[in-house]
Amino acid sequence: MTFSQDFPTTSNAFNEKPNAGVETFFVKIDTSETGKAEVVFSSFFGGSGYEYSNSIQVDPDGNIYIGGSTKSSDFPITEHAFDSVLGDGSEGNDPYFDVYLSIFDSTGSKLLYSTYLGGTKTDILNFTAIPIDSLYKFSAIILFPISYSASALLDRARHV
Repeated sequence: MTFSQDFPTTSNAFNEKPNAGVETFFVKIDTSETGKAEVVFSSFFGGSGYEYSNSIQVDPDGNIYIGGSTKSSDFPITEHAFDSVLGDGSEGNDPYFDVYLSIFDSTGSKLLYSTYLGGTKTDILNFTAIPIDSLYKFSAIILFPISYSASALLDRARHV
């Protein structure tokens, strides 16, 4: 995450400009060339509230899996999301965090899938994407009205 409004991004980024608040970002650097490494892409990612990502994984096709938590009701969510609404819990005017799971294509410019996941309290993601015969495992600590840990499998078609 970054507080910097001038964090360097590239023209091919998913989002070149930051929103308000604390932003998540993701960067791909090509270190295969001799000499100075090159930034392939660099992008902000999030809504108008606070985001942080604590995990990023890349699958064999180069798709990028990002997981974290957000307070943004306008976080980028895709059409067929598991949950398209930020949890409705809050402390006064300050909303609780909801988990998000997002997948970008290998160019970092196209959002393939993104969803909220959580309940009415703060939800934290401890994210692991482990290829298991074309399945990816996500683990989360979900704090609905009661606390519990959960795991889900996501297939290559992004079905839970």
